[in-house]
Amino acid sequence: MYTILIVDDERIEREGILKLLGRQGFALKPVTAENGEVALDVLKSQSVDILMTDIKMPFMDGLELAEKASELNPDLEVIIYSAFSDFEYAKRALKTNASQYILKPINIAEFRKVLETTIASCEERKREREEWQRVMEGYRKGMQYEKEKGLLDALYGTKQGGDWGTDDRGGWIQLALIDFSSRFFDADPTRFREMLLTITEWAFDFLNVNERQSVLFLRQDEPCDRQELRLWGERLLGEIAGRFGLPASVIFGEPVQEWASLKSIYHEMELKLGDVKFFLEGSAVLFADEQETPSSLPPGLEVERLLEKIEQCLAYRDAQGAVTGIELLFAHLQAARSASVLYTKFIVTNIMQKIVADLKRLGKPMPGAWFEPLFRTDSIQELKSILLAAVQQLAPEPEAADAAGRGIGKVVRQVVSVIENEYMRDLSLEYIAEKVYLTPSYLSYLFKKETGTSLVRYLTSYRLDKATDLLANTTMKIAEIGERLGYANPSYFIQTFKNHYGVSPAKFRESQP
Repeated sequence: MYTILIVDDERIEREGILKLLGRQGFALKPVTAENGEVALDVLKSQSVDILMTDIKMPFMDGLELAEKASELNPDLEVIIYSAFSDFEYAKRALKTNASQYILKPINIAEFRKVLETTIASCEERKREREEWQRVMEGYRKGMQYEKEKGLLDALYGTKQGGDWGTDDRGGWIQLALIDFSSRFFDADPTRFREMLLTITEWAFDFLNVNERQSVLFLRQDEPCDRQELRLWGERLLGEIAGRFGLPASVIFGEPVQEWASLKSIYHEMELKLGDVKFFLEGSAVLFADEQETPSSLPPGLEVERLLEKIEQCLAYRDAQGAVTGIELLFAHLQAARSASVLYTKFIVTNIMQKIVADLKRLGKPMPGAWFEPLFRTDSIQELKSILLAAVQQLAPEPEAADAAGRGIGKVVRQVVSVIENEYMRDLSLEYIAEKVYLTPSYLSYLFKKETGTSLVRYLTSYRLDKATDLLANTTMKIAEIGERLGYANPSYFIQTFKNHYGVSPAKFRESQP
């Protein structure tokens, strides 16, 4: 409903126009004012679509009001009515935004025609504004898509050259990978972005990569101090816990100046997160190029749980995972400060006994020099070195490469089978690893080594490939297709599809023969 402001210093005139509006059945919201100054205050305080004003009034006449009103709102429709038919008044009216001029006494037929024309003009302006908004929204979405596509190209190295579709502000780029333990980003991410704006002093770009992970591209003039990054990461995780009630981790990559360097940095971050996440429960702030130190470990880390995870890695001959676990174990023992050398030797001896048992089972030689320095030393660092050297003996030997390769291929086929049968579920790396009896870190390593892509990316590609089949060969609604593929949020499914194929699901369906 449009608002009309009726301005006349004669109350009887104002009331007469109100009655005319009512009798003629115009769906307008009327507001009145007794002179130009009062009317100008109304125009400044609320939205008005049509101004209908007399000319001859005290304090400010109608033509001056029309001029000032037009400056406030160029789209305002102005109707001048007066008993004056003098040429000078008409000439002044033409200089304002006045589109109609009615002489008193008002002729009812003319009044109706003028109002109908003015309302039609309001409708036309409204359509023009809506069309412009649609154009600008489409432009904004297109620019946002191009930007996100450029950021994905930079992370995955899928475009050659330096045109990443992003603004080149110079300076340094610091990647921060935010990882949730459960699905989060397929819901509305608006609140999360708003939270980032309140706690982040650097300029940044935000990119969602899957339902559990997003990446921040922090822009800095100079590389940021690591302690400052750690404090920001701790604040971020605190805000996430407070606002969303969920545990999350953040891992920082090495700062770089070249966009082409981001692929290798992101790869290191993924590997590091995959290794450490298996051992750490809850939230943690990590750096891809840094061994865990007492200050980087989350509170409540238990020796028993770490030992259990290390044993799992040893059972699957996941030497890389076992090394990560041992580094975390010794960092925790240092942080506890109450761990004696004797207690540490007891833990190391238990792990060594399991390694010796595994070596016997594999028919590998067992260096007898391991246990003698273990009992002789009083250095915790030397104990760790002895243990790490023993773990490396479990790594597959070169001559077993073919057999190991066949084993890896079998594992990958099992993983693919899980994905093909359960892609519509909330599949996590941990769930799939449990299905194939491997540690998540070892499974992630094997899958990427065999296929050249991460397990999460493979799962997304498989789901979207299924989507193209359903779009091309069924009449299912797009929201129904998304839900069948495990995407509860239709908007998130559409955005993920567009990022992958470059067109929306609707456009893809229209292009099919």
